[in-house]
Amino acid sequence: MKKCSKCSQVKPVHGFRKRSDNKHLYQSHCIECHKNTNSIYYQNNRKKIIKKNNEWRSRNSDKKKSAARKLYQKKRHLILEQLRVSYANLSLNEKEIALEKGRRYRRENSKAYLEQKKQYSINNRKAMSAYSLKYRKQRAAKDPLFKLRIRLSSRTCAIFLRKGWLKDESS
Repeated sequence: MKKCSKCSQVKPVHGFRKRSDNKHLYQSHCIECHKNTNSIYYQNNRKKIIKKNNEWRSRNSDKKKSAARKLYQKKRHLILEQLRVSYANLSLNEKEIALEKGRRYRRENSKAYLEQKKQYSINNRKAMSAYSLKYRKQRAAKDPLFKLRIRLSSRTCAIFLRKGWLKDESS
């Protein structure tokens, strides 16, 4: 139990924030008083705080982007699951609108999109190969026509290599 120096109420220790200079000690103000003090300060100095935050953001955009990237990687599976659930709850018309929006973006930004796609495939070549191999094995086990097509394709390529016939850029 600890007594708040602001409101003079005795509260449990978890009602106080830990101090930044000493992690084993707690601040003298309780969390509620601290929130009240901060909100009053923000109301009185709103423009100054916003200006300071905007300046920091402009100076540290790389830092902010890398922090956002790390957080995304950490919580990626949760974010993707939320997207799947929200997409599943869309009506058919809303899904069509979302798909059209994606198509329009790719059409308007085709060069940037293709460059991004190319960069992704270069950076993730091993993962993409592993996924492709796994997919092909699973599909070949289920679909006999797919299995036949894969076998014909691989045998045809082997024959061409043996004969010394190489695919040129025009074909």
